[in-house]
Amino acid sequence: MAAPPGEYFSVGSQVSCRTCQEQRLQGEVVAFDYQSKMLALKCPSSSGKPNHADILLINLQYVSEVEIINDRTETPPPLASLNVSK
Repeated sequence: MAAPPGEYFSVGSQVSCRTCQEQRLQGEVVAFDYQSKMLALKCPSSSGKPNHADILLINLQYVSEVEIINDRTETPPPLASLNVSK
């Protein structure tokens, strides 16, 4: 089922959200599921390590405001291959 126009987030876009607890979250869209209203954001690591990132799963039913900072319109790069033996 496709999302209605204007009610989706493109992978790679930069967004900022304000939760119902007045917490501001900002990051790059990794995934979005329209049916469950779940948004996955990649943010800088809370540990401060430069080669790491935090992934936040946000239930948009508990978000009071969403702002698209930078909308990505081109196709995202292909995913890296996985080493399934690990």
